[in-house]
Amino acid sequence: MSKTDYIRITGILELSSSSENTDVTFNIEHSSDQDFNKSKVGVFTLRLSDIMDTKGFHNNDIELIASQLTEQILVRERDEERTLNIFHLEGLPLDQWLISNTPILKQ
Repeated sequence: MSKTDYIRITGILELSSSSENTDVTFNIEHSSDQDFNKSKVGVFTLRLSDIMDTKGFHNNDIELIASQLTEQILVRERDEERTLNIFHLEGLPLDQWLISNTPILKQ
């Protein structure tokens, strides 16, 4: 049986870039229900370089890309094999949603 919860991104806490990885840590609210009736606050680190090619982007570009997720709701599912899947509430995979909604990625 899969487990689903919802994440509302409330802000960017930290950006971390190395030659291999680009991580963005967000402040979040998370809840087991889509209405966030019993939400909890926390942090969520997304390895942006795992979902898109971040080579050639500077920190200000990464911050601009990450800021597109502020106030967005993500769905996090863990399936029977314990595989974690994260996508935008609209149903798009995160990389596709970011490409569609970030001006510098549309170029």
